Amino acid sequence: MQISSLGRNLNILIPCDYTISHNWMSFFCWYSISKNLPEASVIIACNRNKMDKNLFFWTRRCKIKCVFHKTIDLAEQISLVKKMGFGEPLLVVEPGTVCIRDFEETKIDYQNLSGLILPQNHSDILSDCKDSTFSLFVSYKNGWGNFVNSKWIDSERCPLLSNLDFKSSEMTVNESRIRNLWNSTKFLFNNVSRG
Repeated sequence: MQISSLGRNLNILIPCDYTISHNWMSFFCWYSISKNLPEASVIIACNRNKMDKNLFFWTRRCKIKCVFHKTIDLAEQISLVKKMGFGEPLLVVEPGTVCIRDFEETKIDYQNLSGLILPQNHSDILSDCKDSTFSLFVSYKNGWGNFVNSKWIDSERCPLLSNLDFKSSEMTVNESRIRNLWNSTKFLFNNVSRG
């Protein structure tokens, strides 16, 4: 079956760890997909680490399929979700990525995507948000605007629960799209992430 411009017939896996940072990053990733590829099926595969905090409540409240499992590598996570019925085409996106446009806005031949799709192998699917590439997803691992990723990774705090505005005077179109999604996400995350 062909993939539609809004993601119908596309399965998306967000592999993550049971950490505070992956909790909000996975939410932000899922939220961006729900806005730009609303017809795609999303599953979160979460490595169970030390589970001393209540995280990922939002998956139940937002009715997102989420599986917690012992610590395994990405290949095993892919195999696990395939056994659960999330077959190909299967796009694998890391928690630190954001879907900022639908397929129609890109130059991707989306109707012919098939198999296992790893975005790092396709510059039209994933680029750095500080570039002006018209990709489907962008990574913010190097930050966006005034948001510095390293200040929040492995932190006990969640930037989505703060009132900080990370706008900077010089942002790419991709960074501006992240900011728009970020601002609309903050209030929702605050409501759905509580236990």
